[in-house]
Amino acid sequence: MTDYQAKYYAHELQRSYANDHVGKLAGLLFDAQVEPKPHQIDAALFALQTPFLPGVILADEVGLGKTIEAGIVIAQYWAERRRSVLIIVPSNLRQQWQQELSEKFLIPSVILDRRTAATLAARSGPRSAHVLICSYEFALRHEQSLLKSWDLVVVDEAHRMRNHWTGRTKAAKAVAHVVRNSHKTVLVTATPLQNRLEELYGLVAVFDPSYFYSLEAFRERYIKNRDLTGDDDLVDRVATISKRTLRKNADKYIHFTQRLPLTVEFTPSPEEIRLYDLVNTYLQRDELYAFAGSQRHLAALIIRKRLGSSTYAVASTLENVANRLADEVAAGQRRDGRGSLIAADFASGDELTGEELEEAEELDGNRSAAGFNGPMLNEDLTEDVLDAMRAEVAELREYAALARSITVNQKAIKLGEALDRGMERLRELGAAEKAIIFTDSTKTQEYLARTLTTAGRGNGLVLFNGSNDSSEQTAIYQAWLTANKDGDLVTGIAAVDRRKALVDYFREQGSIMIATEAAAEGINLQFCSMLVNYDLPWNPQRVEQRIGRVHRFGQKHNVVVVNFSNKGNIAEQRILQLLTEKFHLFENVFGASDEVLGSIEDGLDFEKTIGDILTRCKTAGELDAAFKELENRYAAEISREMSTVKAKVFDNLDPHVQDRLKAYDA
Repeated sequence: MTDYQAKYYAHELQRSYANDHVGKLAGLLFDAQVEPKPHQIDAALFALQTPFLPGVILADEVGLGKTIEAGIVIAQYWAERRRSVLIIVPSNLRQQWQQELSEKFLIPSVILDRRTAATLAARSGPRSAHVLICSYEFALRHEQSLLKSWDLVVVDEAHRMRNHWTGRTKAAKAVAHVVRNSHKTVLVTATPLQNRLEELYGLVAVFDPSYFYSLEAFRERYIKNRDLTGDDDLVDRVATISKRTLRKNADKYIHFTQRLPLTVEFTPSPEEIRLYDLVNTYLQRDELYAFAGSQRHLAALIIRKRLGSSTYAVASTLENVANRLADEVAAGQRRDGRGSLIAADFASGDELTGEELEEAEELDGNRSAAGFNGPMLNEDLTEDVLDAMRAEVAELREYAALARSITVNQKAIKLGEALDRGMERLRELGAAEKAIIFTDSTKTQEYLARTLTTAGRGNGLVLFNGSNDSSEQTAIYQAWLTANKDGDLVTGIAAVDRRKALVDYFREQGSIMIATEAAAEGINLQFCSMLVNYDLPWNPQRVEQRIGRVHRFGQKHNVVVVNFSNKGNIAEQRILQLLTEKFHLFENVFGASDEVLGSIEDGLDFEKTIGDILTRCKTAGELDAAFKELENRYAAEISREMSTVKAKVFDNLDPHVQDRLKAYDA
């Protein structure tokens, strides 16, 4: 065969491959339970029609459905029996990905965690029955098990990988190692470039370290000598491996609704203020016997959030901590300070978020005496230490008793006003009078349900949480099973079907859903146009995820977002101000900008930063200075020069994109 013939056959094979993918994709989408938008088909074809590239970057602006794009690619691989597929996502998005694959593409998946890790080897391969989903943290802990030849690896929120080459982020470095063993990698991010042009090198180097030859060569050509080379070459190179659609290109066929913020002020009672001050002072101490060094940041964070949630939530938590510490006193020995204690103290009778559980698992197995100013773990305790521990137990029980005595919370009283004002806005919008109320605690959830029922709002009230096994929830589930016994909605997996039943009830009969963070992961409520942040997460990414349950594709009305402002607590006011004025989470079409959200690589670390501020700062002046520093660190927009470079490199990859979109519409 001559060189000419070889090139000819290679060309024909590549052309055949591309055309074949278009045909197969059409058949695939015919069976899927989703109607992709033109730009989503365009992005999926871009990934599928580059067989000789080890990876691509899907970088549509926020709100354009990048998960659907990646899902189409996964579905195509699945249909072709290339089923060794791994999806790596932030821990709080694992369930959402699982549900998207199941509901939209009918693809089964398994979330890898500590319980399922042992079966990892048996769950992947050409005959695999499931796509595998894991978190960044799981990839770090099980890197060696994941080092295999994957057909496809999808990495969501891939901006976390931008600086993996520095080695400072262990999880990102581990994910990069896993990715290099795949035949194809799809990186998904709305923020491919944030502050430095080197981040672009880092992102591409995840799947192709030699694409820009080396970091030194990249710097030499595109940074040091940029005045000589210009950006055109970089634009061309990026266009080969990335696809980005802007909102302005898609607004002709996607109806984007607005977010309408509504803030309701409340003033805590004197007893509520006293409880906050006592617990806050306790958490600010240099020495705590209840928590060893490495536990303390996470434990204090959870206690503070439950303190802001309700007296019922913090009372239960303080009682658990006091009882565990009392057991240690009785044994005369401190228990091993591992992450399992976090679960024992805080998951018993309540829920932890996915990030908190991951952090607890990270602590599990690690001795945590370092940084603890008291006795070493598992050592016999002196009588003086035991006396100090007994005093701390008594103190914790005193705080818990005070919390139990406060049976009416002022914020809960204002919830009725918030619902009335929000429902009035919904009537003006012509939207259904439905509201979802988010809380961090099941104890608070139960309290709010009692409060609303007593106030005459119990009709159409439904709860949604991690277990969904109360008598009321079970009754809804059983009725749903009966109604759908002859259809194809019932999966036979009780946990999945219970979630479906509760969402269907809320859509068809409900008026108010009170949900914990379990509902923020993986359910779509675009039929609801009012969201109440009864407890406001400190993590902007989690706030965005919550709002995304209702403010998403299919939402026909503007969305009312209700927040509470605690006039008796400067710290809580500053947190709300930070999220509102600096991150712009509650207004406009898309809330927080890509740049701002993308700057937060780890949401839990952001929460812990706020927790550290509350622990460290003892005066209003100190609080104000610390929050200003935080604002400057996270919420400042990227520089004008970097913004220009980003626009030139990523936002103008295809000048004919609108023509192509029109072609798909035809």
